[in-house]
Amino acid sequence: MKTIFTLIIGLMFGFVSFGQQASCNASFTYSVDTNAMTVEFYDGSWESDSINPQTSATSWEWQINGETFTTQNLTFSYTSLPFTACLTASFDSGCESTFCDSIYVEETDPCANFHVEASNDIVTPGACNGEVSANVYGGTTPYTYDWGSYGSTQTISNLCEGSYTVTVIDANGCADASVAYVTADDSSNSQITDSLYNSPIDTCINFTVVDAYVSNIIMIDSLSFQVEWTFVDDQQISHIFYETYTFSGQYGNYYVQIALDCNGNKSVQTWGDVITIDENVATNINTIEALSGVNIYPNPVKNVATIEYNLAQNSNVKVSIINYSGKVISSVFVNSYKGNNTITLSTNELNSGVYFAKIVSNNTVKTIKFIK
Repeated sequence: MKTIFTLIIGLMFGFVSFGQQASCNASFTYSVDTNAMTVEFYDGSWESDSINPQTSATSWEWQINGETFTTQNLTFSYTSLPFTACLTASFDSGCESTFCDSIYVEETDPCANFHVEASNDIVTPGACNGEVSANVYGGTTPYTYDWGSYGSTQTISNLCEGSYTVTVIDANGCADASVAYVTADDSSNSQITDSLYNSPIDTCINFTVVDAYVSNIIMIDSLSFQVEWTFVDDQQISHIFYETYTFSGQYGNYYVQIALDCNGNKSVQTWGDVITIDENVATNINTIEALSGVNIYPNPVKNVATIEYNLAQNSNVKVSIINYSGKVISSVFVNSYKGNNTITLSTNELNSGVYFAKIVSNNTVKTIKFIK
């Protein structure tokens, strides 16, 4: 099962008076690893008063399934979900706060990651020697293939110019369809060397796409390159996505496809374009920045902040909120994927002021300032 990370940030307030009023806040985030059957708990408790803007707790007591733990952060092995975890945080001032929450993982739709992408082919005019295949991702074998009158196998051949629709059903009854195109071109220079596909990018778009095309190619090494995709919406505004492809290293024309999957549902949207890899492109090898495109909005924030970033490869990203004096208010770990990523954090517990969001991926660190 794919590891699912569930992030919860919660606060409760306690008050104590020692000549001044202080407020302390027990807070924690957690991530669930369903493969290892463990939960990582991360303390985010803090205290503030009129003299000290924010200080960290000095002792911690976790209560989970009748067991007590006193470390600041905790790895807990569970036998079943859900269960309740409580953290009591204590501070030097004498202030104490407790926060409890239910730990759970949302059930995964068995059809969520099942999708089909049909390959394309180019033939010379009048020839009927085209061949296309149904590339299946996710789901449960065995699969059944239905190309209508053209066959019921994964690959069909001896095809003339035209379009061919395939419907694939897996063992759970999940179904998806895709269209393959066989086109004719008498120019040998325009023959397709290969078609390149990746699994869908898990992201949602809130605009209508009227055009999508490759706007830039950056070689990573002799066998891989990054494509900059430009999506144009109905207001003629451009949106940029990045996707990395591997290939044989052979020069030629390549059909590349990008697929977007909003929240793992069945409505996978795909777009394709033809690019040329030649000596001029292949010798222009650039180093792809591991972490880029960092942005936070709205800024100033209110109760929720959205952070965007782009990764060159899959990574476990750490996102920390830091106050102006340099103290870490909270940190979360997010299992992120190459390309564009978006996370949402609660900022309701932050006092008014200047803060920084620090994003760490492998050895790359990006920091962006925001105001509450």
